Amino acid sequence: MSDDSLLKTGGEPPVDTPPTGNDTPPAGNDTPPASTGGIDVDAFMTEGWKDCIPEDLRDRSEWSRVNNVQDVFKNYISAQQTISKSVRIPDATASAEDITAFYTKLGKPASAAEYDFTYEKQETDVFGKESFDFSVFQEIADKANLTKDQYQSLASAYIGIQNQYVQNYNKDVSEQIGREMADAERDLRKEWGNNYSTHLNNIESKLAQMYPQETIDKMAQVGLFRDANFLKSQLALTKMMTGDTIYIEGNRIDNVPQTIEDLRAKRDSLMEVDYVKNKAQVNELNKQIVQLQMSQQGQLNRARG
Repeated sequence: MSDDSLLKTGGEPPVDTPPTGNDTPPAGNDTPPASTGGIDVDAFMTEGWKDCIPEDLRDRSEWSRVNNVQDVFKNYISAQQTISKSVRIPDATASAEDITAFYTKLGKPASAAEYDFTYEKQETDVFGKESFDFSVFQEIADKANLTKDQYQSLASAYIGIQNQYVQNYNKDVSEQIGREMADAERDLRKEWGNNYSTHLNNIESKLAQMYPQETIDKMAQVGLFRDANFLKSQLALTKMMTGDTIYIEGNRIDNVPQTIEDLRAKRDSLMEVDYVKNKAQVNELNKQIVQLQMSQQGQLNRARG
């Protein structure tokens, strides 16, 4: 090296120092792999993790649904989410507030007045939601801690049961009326023969003269027009009022009296002769007396009205 080069550098030439063995090696970009202590990570993730399960829990069936460590983590998160959404059933030590909170979370309204329901009234229904006072139902539902859905089922079912009861009752009554009408018609046709329709028309006409329509409607409602004996007595009364011959229990009675007094005299006469033998005629005359009294009262009422 020349002197000029020394002057230009301004000092002594560098001297190399041999390594001492204590120097830190230069840092590089590659990090050596961490030691696993001899554990096969892949094997641990799929099977080895089971060795970490406490012995008293290893035989539980729940593990059959877990295939690896990832499943353990996933199941844990899922379980925590489910628990956060679940409702804990109050036990004997639960406070009133806890019990209220429990039923509120299930869907119980805050008060009895908030219970409500819907009911779609069918064409055949007699009753609807407006037919009943459900305030008692609301109080019962509140005390029983029912949910809104449970109250809906209970209240609508009650109306349905009431409608079904009425329908069944009407069906039974209708069938009974049908049987009674058939029995009466069979009895009257047997006795009246070809005069069946004529006699019914005469009875209907005479009743219209004797009673207001309201009374006739009530007679129909209580079933008098499907009572063969009632219709026979009405025919007898009709004939009596028109002066026709009447047959009582198969016995002809001519010149039937037209007044209550005459009817009573005839009845009393039959009773004096032989009440047992004339019992049927006596009973029939008693009916005619009552019928004539009703007829006269009806005519009097219409005259006043």
